[in-house]
Amino acid sequence: LFASPAVLLGPSATRLAHAPLQKLQDELRSAASEGLGVILHVPSTMPRWALELHPGLGVSEGQHSIDYDIDHPAAAGLMAAFFRVLLPHLTERAPSAPSAPSSPSTPAPAPPAPRACHPAILGLQLANEPALRGTSSVHTRASFATWLRGEYNSSLAELRANWGEGEGGDDGEAAGPAVAALTSFEAAAALGAPPPPGPGHRAIAEPPPGSSMAARVSDWFRFNDFRFARWQLRLATAIWRASPCYATLAKLNQAFTIDERLADNGVDAASMVAGHNISAYD
Repeated sequence: LFASPAVLLGPSATRLAHAPLQKLQDELRSAASEGLGVILHVPSTMPRWALELHPGLGVSEGQHSIDYDIDHPAAAGLMAAFFRVLLPHLTERAPSAPSAPSSPSTPAPAPPAPRACHPAILGLQLANEPALRGTSSVHTRASFATWLRGEYNSSLAELRANWGEGEGGDDGEAAGPAVAALTSFEAAAALGAPPPPGPGHRAIAEPPPGSSMAARVSDWFRFNDFRFARWQLRLATAIWRASPCYATLAKLNQAFTIDERLADNGVDAASMVAGHNISAYD
């Protein structure tokens, strides 16, 4: 089943749209009555009011279920608010034995039993075949610059030595002088990140081993591992805080873990373990 912020969130991050919520509750109730378990897919699609309120939030992150900028400053807060307002509506009050009226000689009634996870929900799916195809928003590049600063001990000389001189590639002979002339990690992030994807989301070509592009693509690839794993953990943490009993997972496609030509996707299944209770692989 799908639980989309774009459909379920009302005119703000603290209100749900009644009709879509009722439909989702009815579908879950029907599944439970038939003894079925479902995965609740949380496609990362923001409502229109959020996109209008936060310029740049709608930058595409790739395909399937992530079509906003996960590095945007508003993204994490919006998703956390979504889980806080949604999950209490998808839980049930556990039954408790009736208590006799209290008196000086009898204890007071027990407090209401805590809410339990919905019996039909096996887990919440945070991503469906995710890909990070050359995303290069201003927020992503700023995050890349911070990551590069940590990787290279804030030493531009160390970064230039690793990225080396240009050997053709997609930016020709200009790569060498551009690397040598770097004056900030922000400039390095702009140079190292591939351009936005063209029609069909074509992945960048695999660079020759040992070339300067190989080092730059490797850094971009590892950075995307880091940022996507961090994002999954942020979503999972928001879910566990709102309702600790729910399991989390992401459905990964084999191309994102074994196809070297898709190096700019930057999705590493092993790095996402901290944010998932269930392993899912397509």
